[in-house]
Amino acid sequence: TIDGPVEVCPGQEAIYSLPPYEGVQFDWSAGPNGTIVSGQGTHEIVVEWANAPNAGPQQVRVDFENCYLGCGGSAELEVAIRPEYYIEGPIEACQEESYEYQAIAVGTGGTVSALWSIENEAGQVVWSGSAASTEILADFSFPAGRYQVVARPAENNSSCLERQTRSVRVLVPPPPVDGITGNTVICPNSTAAYRLQSTQEHVRYEWAVTNGSQTYTEEGRSINVN
Repeated sequence: TIDGPVEVCPGQEAIYSLPPYEGVQFDWSAGPNGTIVSGQGTHEIVVEWANAPNAGPQQVRVDFENCYLGCGGSAELEVAIRPEYYIEGPIEACQEESYEYQAIAVGTGGTVSALWSIENEAGQVVWSGSAASTEILADFSFPAGRYQVVARPAENNSSCLERQTRSVRVLVPPPPVDGITGNTVICPNSTAAYRLQSTQEHVRYEWAVTNGSQTYTEEGRSINVN
């Protein structure tokens, strides 16, 4: 029998082979969406599969003949080109905060039903979902460090990938600011400056300013309000 993967990703190169018998000639074919890129005439070939997920049944076939013994045979292997998917979501997270992650099909952009889990750096599962879903709201109530959000296809034969991961760095949130300096009584149509009191460096600060019925946001360690 032919040795090689029976499920492949679009555009993937895969190796197919038979035992290296002495004095045997090999004639390979792959299709309808496969191209032999190397190895024709030998016991092992490399096939490049087209970027055509769900293109229908594919086949690798070989005819072989022993020129010394005058005998031979053939073998076939059915192959399926399955779609890929990826995980969409933030790569940094604050402790005790929740973030959304989705499994997205490559090419179509549609969502993929998956079984979800979160693993720590040692590969230990620290959280797992109870049912299949296209997205999760991950609660990072874990110690600071690096984690992997893992999605496995919920349906058999729905993807060429057994699992997909997204690396997430969980950070300790910065402490609250010490205070805000600025006028608490201002005149109409005037501008007032406000500055936060904090010794933290490399932190992005976002202000929310409510002026009557309107609220807007600004960023920085200080702002001017008018």
